[in-house]
Amino acid sequence: MVPIPSPGGLAYDRFVRIGHAAPLLALLAAGCIVPVDFDPVGESASMQGSWTVAGAAPSAESCGEIRFVRVRFFQGEEHRDHADLVFECGLGGFDTRPARVVAQGSWTVAVVAIRADGSVVQESPMMIVDTASEGGGHLSLPAMDFTAGG
Repeated sequence: MVPIPSPGGLAYDRFVRIGHAAPLLALLAAGCIVPVDFDPVGESASMQGSWTVAGAAPSAESCGEIRFVRVRFFQGEEHRDHADLVFECGLGGFDTRPARVVAQGSWTVAVVAIRADGSVVQESPMMIVDTASEGGGHLSLPAMDFTAGG
């Protein structure tokens, strides 16, 4: 049996801290809790982008297997998809203004064409956008041309 120190002393404070930290550390070690290192969702900047399919404005026919186009954020080997930055392929573009949907920071992003099941059809080259250096809190992505919707 472990003796419990009396309240108010340094030994009690350490006992309580260790007692509460141990289960959390065990969950982290077991992989039950995954720390999130980056989160692109925020209110620092709006964003806009556009795309074509095979050099022309997208349509239901030309989009083919491309169901959605989304902005994907990267950090090292990890990526995050932003729920407010996914659009029907046939729209050909988006502009979130006046809503600011991107968190403050410098972000590596790509524009990704995806199928209805979420698998990737094509991905743009990665690019870096920075909410601090872009004009007035608005991020403008270069136009993307997807080669074909299949």
